[in-house]
Amino acid sequence: MAIWSSTRKSAGKASAIQQALHGDVALLPQAVLADFIGEGHFNRHLRKMRRYYQQQKQQVVSLLQQHFPQNRILAQAAGLHLTMLIPGLKDDAALCQLNFHGFKLQPFSRYCFLNEPERGLVIGIADADEGRLSQLIPLLQSLLTKLD
Repeated sequence: MAIWSSTRKSAGKASAIQQALHGDVALLPQAVLADFIGEGHFNRHLRKMRRYYQQQKQQVVSLLQQHFPQNRILAQAAGLHLTMLIPGLKDDAALCQLNFHGFKLQPFSRYCFLNEPERGLVIGIADADEGRLSQLIPLLQSLLTKLD
């Protein structure tokens, strides 16, 4: 429990803040969390999840590029989302159709501050699995054929 003694002062400050904001805080969970972080388990977990989500993002980008080579796919290094630019897309109509089928995508134009924003969809990938993506691909293909 060497970690506990070195983090006791910090835990005490955190406990005082928590107490002031929300009332009593159990000390045992705080001690366990302090040990978890101090022993490097949290950092190990973060590295594992970063690798997992990076692989997942690469798979989704690859799948979208395979099915929609005419559209630009933007994937930043950070974040659990990517953007598919779709010129001529009517954001509201597309989102209504996708939401009806249970997909919660965001319009790219919501994040643009230009007079004429680019059109596209922001796709969250945190819970993207192959089964769910195999449902999304035909819906997107249907939307894009209506644009042609």
